[in-house]
Amino acid sequence: MENICVNNKSWDDYPNLLSTTPFNYDVFMKLCPLESRIIDIGCGYGRICKRLENLGYHNIVGLDTSKVQLDRAQKALNFTQLFLINENEAFNFLNASFNCLITLGVIDCITDLDKINFFINECTRIIDDNGYWFINFYTRNDSEYFDLKYKNGWDEFRSKRVFLAKSGIKFKHYSLLEFITLIDSCFDVIKCDLIEFLSFNQINKVKGYSIILKKIKYKSKFR
Repeated sequence: MENICVNNKSWDDYPNLLSTTPFNYDVFMKLCPLESRIIDIGCGYGRICKRLENLGYHNIVGLDTSKVQLDRAQKALNFTQLFLINENEAFNFLNASFNCLITLGVIDCITDLDKINFFINECTRIIDDNGYWFINFYTRNDSEYFDLKYKNGWDEFRSKRVFLAKSGIKFKHYSLLEFITLIDSCFDVIKCDLIEFLSFNQINKVKGYSIILKKIKYKSKFR
């Protein structure tokens, strides 16, 4: 997964990390012209940024909390500007700085309600009116395996569907309703697909959502 928020372990502990969530470049190109201002939050080692560069996008910014992953990205990328960030700090960009925002495998890592609201507010602030937000996140899974994960997570963290993965990283599986409730005041849902992602260990398949949002100009509270 692309990364932004860590707990017991850091994404610096995974120097050979491979991202597992898909991204539909054909749909992206239909919505975002080549001159678009793009930001990939939780860009990791630059997988998405590199493909976008190859497609002709050169106005790209990548953010991540992991210096190890950004060092990998720096070696692979030609045009993308990369920045190391702290997970609890505001993004150092003006309002409406970007037309297109990408967060893959990031929402699942933000398990605290105040932090997820802060993150969404910051994302909303830096997207231009009528701009697009492309999101992948793992969602609630119904299985004996995850039932036990959720139970153990509740016992430890007292929060729904929050659990500590084998990697030592804390995740939350949001339901679709939970997530839509968080973003509904400022975005319309353009596309929402329930699909299967590979898990972090690239062995199991886990349900998740691939969502495209469009910022609603008349509802925005940041402009």
